Amino acid sequence: MTTHTTTNTEKEVEVQTKQSVYDLTPLISPKVHGYMLRSTVFLCEVSPFKNIFLPSLYKKNNYNRVTDAKINLPATTLPLINQLVINNSQFKIKTLSIEEFFQNSPALISLYDSHESCENSISEYYKSYQQGKTTPLEVSKSFLECKDQSDRQSPPLAAFISNNREEITQQGQESLDRWQTGRPLSILDGVPVSIKDELDQIGYYTTCGTTFLQKCHGKKDKDSYVAAKLKQAGAILVGKNNMHEIGISTMGYNIHYGFTRNPYNLGHYTGGSSSGSAASVSSGLNPLSIGCDGGGSIRVPASLCGVVGLKPTFGRVSHTGVFELCFSVGHVGPIASNVLDCAIGYSLIAGVDPMDYQTMSQPAPTVPDFSSIQMGNQPLQGLRVGFFTEWNDDCHPEIRDQVYDAVRLMQEQGAIIVPIEIPELLKIRMAQGLIILSEMRNAMNPYLQTHKNEFHLDSRISLSVVDCVTSADYIQCNKIRTMAIESLKEIFSKQCDIIITPTTGITSPDIEDKALSWGVSNLTLVGKLMNYVFLGNISGVPGISIPKALDSKGLPIGIQLMSSWWQEDLLLHTGFILEKLFKFNQKPKGFYLNPLQESQLKSNVQII
Repeated sequence: MTTHTTTNTEKEVEVQTKQSVYDLTPLISPKVHGYMLRSTVFLCEVSPFKNIFLPSLYKKNNYNRVTDAKINLPATTLPLINQLVINNSQFKIKTLSIEEFFQNSPALISLYDSHESCENSISEYYKSYQQGKTTPLEVSKSFLECKDQSDRQSPPLAAFISNNREEITQQGQESLDRWQTGRPLSILDGVPVSIKDELDQIGYYTTCGTTFLQKCHGKKDKDSYVAAKLKQAGAILVGKNNMHEIGISTMGYNIHYGFTRNPYNLGHYTGGSSSGSAASVSSGLNPLSIGCDGGGSIRVPASLCGVVGLKPTFGRVSHTGVFELCFSVGHVGPIASNVLDCAIGYSLIAGVDPMDYQTMSQPAPTVPDFSSIQMGNQPLQGLRVGFFTEWNDDCHPEIRDQVYDAVRLMQEQGAIIVPIEIPELLKIRMAQGLIILSEMRNAMNPYLQTHKNEFHLDSRISLSVVDCVTSADYIQCNKIRTMAIESLKEIFSKQCDIIITPTTGITSPDIEDKALSWGVSNLTLVGKLMNYVFLGNISGVPGISIPKALDSKGLPIGIQLMSSWWQEDLLLHTGFILEKLFKFNQKPKGFYLNPLQESQLKSNVQII
């Protein structure tokens, strides 16, 4: 206990309060545009100036809290947790194997019929093909028209870096052929799906949002594991989504390929780095996309764009054919228009890949039996929800109010709210930041000598920040990772099943005109966007963002759920229920005539 003395007009009052473990503070960094941005790059890259500027920046942000910490734990270089964390929870859900989940597509489709969030869904495409309202070939053509329309507007949506028009049309024809013979490959056959330009796909460059990687490596002649799995299911892969250059920021813009715009307000950021993935789903261009998440890069743009984003457990989804920008904190996962679509995307890409050893020791992935969920019978009865009050309060008041409302709704459905505390969040956040920047710097080292001037200015600043980080610091950060993992093991084994937080500390920031030419460096803003997501990356636990409501400016607010390792089924189960409770169905002003609706205007051919 600590004693604080406060003074009022009449007398001094002694107030005893419990010592708080909450220690997160805002990141302190100047916001710079234009010529000041160029000057900051000079300060970060050129000696002796960087030897003064960078240590000053570290000192302001309590860097010594990491370097001076005495941590008697081994370093964890990869957050691979090979066993389930056992707890005594009374909350059980009915699950299905991946094979069982896909065995009966009509039963799965019927789940959408009573669901509020079914516009721009996989179900709509499946039923339209089944009923002969349109064909996959017409959809592939209409996608290209709608995508072009989205980029002809001012400002352009800029959700994509590249689209192979001939291949997209060919995929549509092949899907049509399967439907006409009554042999669709899956519920996803003929559905347009996009992937972040961090994953390989035959016939495309993998740019990671840069201009130079395509010069260095050429077009890919082999699909990533994820792209191959989607093709095997019959999905029409419609192109490579735009992203923040090398995924180094949660802002989500790209100078080279255009500022990706938030469909809810084209003057605002999407969040990143999977900016194009979230924007393409939010705008209605396609119901499912695949993103990557090294520091919130799936969940942040999903939250800001009003869609669902799932970061699976580390090692759950293969990284074969993924450009490894941040090998120990990066995750591949789906961004979708609703939880059911997210579950379909997850179930297709999760599981063991013999080419990726990180996936080899995982338990078999399962998904919820959504048909067993009875909304009128307190479906969350007994679910223990961890709630760290001071952390949840550290956000914009409108977001905080929506989190408390979400907790109220969960309680009404039988959930038990359990107060929890997570110690040393400041050290954990700094460790995650130093790990991801160190790994990105390592990934980019082969290109810096010849292509440094082709990077965004803000990317150069971020890559330079780790010039002060030593190998001993990197090991220390991985000891802090072990500390975070041990804390979460304790929480999930003894206290709760799920942790609830906001997804972001603020809603979508506005795009300032001064940022359009050369970009912007604003680590304070990035810190607010990452305030709740970093824990999942450094520890490897799964997390999902569910859209809750719009703020007073009409911008989406997301709620994040985190569970213990390998329990994506619990997140999807709970997220499905919350989606029904939240009833978030406000479409953005920039919601375009989607490819399905466009194609239905041109086609009425019975194909089955």
